[in-house]
Amino acid sequence: MSNEYLFFDTAVRDRFLRFLAELGVASDVRSDEIEGFVVETPDGLADERQEAIEQEYDRLLDAQREAVDASDESRGHDRMGVAITLSDGSPCLVRIPGALGRRLCSVLTLEEVHDLVATIARCVEHPSTGPLCRDP
Repeated sequence: MSNEYLFFDTAVRDRFLRFLAELGVASDVRSDEIEGFVVETPDGLADERQEAIEQEYDRLLDAQREAVDASDESRGHDRMGVAITLSDGSPCLVRIPGALGRRLCSVLTLEEVHDLVATIARCVEHPSTGPLCRDP
């Protein structure tokens, strides 16, 4: 098992990879099925090291978002993308309006946002007509 970090900008990805190298953390990079790049790090890192990685990832994403928000070209592209896999195995990019994505990320981790979107997609694919208290 590993930890995965998604990047859409190669410069930001490379800054993250340099940070990991400075920490002495091994990483693998692959292209994402839909767009961007996935950086994987091993699971089971010491808590303080994992926390430093999460903080740096959040910092880089915040800086990237601020740069995009400041760009005049981005006004029509203010969105957050969440990559999920549908029950038939096909990849899907769920687009969330930027303001809502920023609000979600202000109270949830990226993993929690992903889990929320994936749960909603599963419920849409396989709707339950029973009472709410019953698991789907």
